[in-house]
Amino acid sequence: MSEPFTNYMRYVVAILGCAGGALINFVEYDSFYSGGLHPLFLEMVYYVALIQFPIPTAILAERTSAKSLMIVTMILKFASLVLLETQQYVRESYSIAVIIGRILQAYATAAFPPIMYLFIGRWSPPKDRGIMAMIIFSGLPIGSMFRLAPFFLWVIFQMRTFYVFGALALLWIVLFWLLVEDHPEADHWVSQKERTIILEQLHRSEGEYLRKLQPFPFKEVFTSMPFWVLLAVHSGLEGAFTVLKLFPKSIETTEGGNFLTIILMIIFGSSVTCLVKRNKVNLTQARKSTVAFRKYKIL
Repeated sequence: MSEPFTNYMRYVVAILGCAGGALINFVEYDSFYSGGLHPLFLEMVYYVALIQFPIPTAILAERTSAKSLMIVTMILKFASLVLLETQQYVRESYSIAVIIGRILQAYATAAFPPIMYLFIGRWSPPKDRGIMAMIIFSGLPIGSMFRLAPFFLWVIFQMRTFYVFGALALLWIVLFWLLVEDHPEADHWVSQKERTIILEQLHRSEGEYLRKLQPFPFKEVFTSMPFWVLLAVHSGLEGAFTVLKLFPKSIETTEGGNFLTIILMIIFGSSVTCLVKRNKVNLTQARKSTVAFRKYKIL
């Protein structure tokens, strides 16, 4: 193996992590068959499961094998895709299969960040962690971007989605299994030079990863102010995203309306109110203009 390649194995790990994130985020399930269940119920199942998985997954990855768990995560992502999509084509659909599919999807989404953070902590010197994290987590928006690209949309609709995803996931699993190890000390692709640099900057010795792990410091984590600050930030970000995503769906599904009309009503109503308060128009003119807009479907 060439020297430049083996001197930068940590970036190979990061690139494969990026590809894994793109695959995790490659398929959108919202349009799949709901098995007769309310879409908001399925979203609730998804987000409740999403909250439960990260910490247990991180502990399991640290105490077993992050590499194997990441491969299992990709397989479960494929299983969720098969369960959710094939329900459209079977003679008798099963709601439990759709629920299990959504739970598996939530697990795959929730498991990716803690497993990758473990790889970053083990493979990257402190000064390189920002670069490695940027490469890995750029895979998630890349997956969304490819999902929206016309060519990939054509491929997905012309072929069964799980064929496309299954082929890409199989290729990724093979490369990840052959090239990546849980620790740089155990990786036969990495050069001794890079291994020494990583271990020295992380203040670790060659055989340290074989030692028995200490109990997880739950008390220290949950009494840490930075932990709660980050939790509040992420909850606000994801919570706002969830509301923005689910509220239009709720209006469309339960009320039979279009969320865009509410936005336009607010804008138009606020504009008319502002004009009336500034004496630009009177109430009669405001009422007649509103009726005219409604009559001729301008709004």
